[in-house]
Amino acid sequence: MPGLNVDKRSFRFANPQAGEINGRYISIDLTRDLRQVLGNSVDGQLILVLGRLGLKNGALSKIHDATFLAHPSDNFMPAARKLGSLHKLADGWMGEGSLRPQTKTLALAGAVLTVVRHVGLTPPPGIFPTEEGGVLFEWATSDYIFSIEVEADSSIVAYSLYPQEERGESVPVNAPILLDQIIKDWVPVIND
Repeated sequence: MPGLNVDKRSFRFANPQAGEINGRYISIDLTRDLRQVLGNSVDGQLILVLGRLGLKNGALSKIHDATFLAHPSDNFMPAARKLGSLHKLADGWMGEGSLRPQTKTLALAGAVLTVVRHVGLTPPPGIFPTEEGGVLFEWATSDYIFSIEVEADSSIVAYSLYPQEERGESVPVNAPILLDQIIKDWVPVIND
């Protein structure tokens, strides 16, 4: 029986083939996504969950620190897959001195992607690793550049260069949820 405990930020999936899988999530923003999935639970339903996997006797037993959840039909699925693939990078991926994003950085980036989706920013961002071990989310055309960088030290910086501007603005952000208003300001430009 699937379940959700908002107070403890935990969830449980049950599947006849895989058995029961318990998990915990970081961002309260993920609650809405989990309610949708758990409320529409169907045997064999396929979803993507970004988080740290816990194995027991070689089998998946838990999902720790889940930060993003999507159905295959979700238009954010390619971005989520790209973000999920960054854990495969090794130090030196872009030459000597380049660092791979660490688990903590990827978890924070998953929380940022959740906020981006909930604010209604479409299309999904381009997602790129940075040579310093961070993750860059970017929306860019010849008219504008908007980006969010989750840096290796877990700091977050939003950058905006609006149409007709010659200089952009960088704003440090203390937590993914605080990106909400910044991203809402970008929506009319990007979604136009």
